[in-house]
Amino acid sequence: MPESATSSIFNRLYGLYELQDIDSTLDELNETHGDLPKELNECRDLYTALAEKINRHTRAADEAAAKRIALTGQIADALEREKKYKEQQYAVTSNRQYDALAREMEGVQTQIAQLRNSFKPLELEENTAREAAAALAPELETLRDELSTKELELEESKLTTNEEEAQLRKRRQEAMSLITGDDMAMYEKIRTARGGQAIALVKRDSCSGCFNMVPPQKSVELRKFSAIITCEYCGRILVPEELLQKNIIA
Repeated sequence: MPESATSSIFNRLYGLYELQDIDSTLDELNETHGDLPKELNECRDLYTALAEKINRHTRAADEAAAKRIALTGQIADALEREKKYKEQQYAVTSNRQYDALAREMEGVQTQIAQLRNSFKPLELEENTAREAAAALAPELETLRDELSTKELELEESKLTTNEEEAQLRKRRQEAMSLITGDDMAMYEKIRTARGGQAIALVKRDSCSGCFNMVPPQKSVELRKFSAIITCEYCGRILVPEELLQKNIIA
């Protein structure tokens, strides 16, 4: 195999091994914060869901109010037409004209009645929605206070780990620069499936993740850094011990 290809596999395995080491340390740091991160996320989710529920009620109330305003204008226009028809009745000169105006007036009066009938349900809809939003407001305020408290608690808890975490994040970016996007996707998938441990060293031809033997041919390929190989039993990415004995990246 060309030397450049061997170098590439070595670098990728080195990056994956470093990534696992860093992520394991980050996991340990996160554990020092106890359940605070989880509680904070849960509290944030509850707050977001409740705020959206209140917003839905408020939007419904605003929409009902807008419809009532529009109806008010339509009713005013209809009343103006009714007034005009009444005035015109006094100036008619024939029964035909009078009957025509009477029909127009009857039509506008029917419209006014229908508009007024639509007005009250909208008023009830608006009031109901505003009352629902107001009823939820104290709960949202309580959640807001709880969220602020938990954020402060977590921030105080992280004061002792922030510097170390920042250094680890920097190292993590360096490790990620050595691997491919496909490597990262595979690593994350295995890490999720295997309780945070995606990498396993091969010691004495055995996988340190599940302690099963690695087939001889695969052991040879691993020591030559000729391929990235996963354990056929536990699925973890296998890294030969020889990688740890090298002081520099190939």
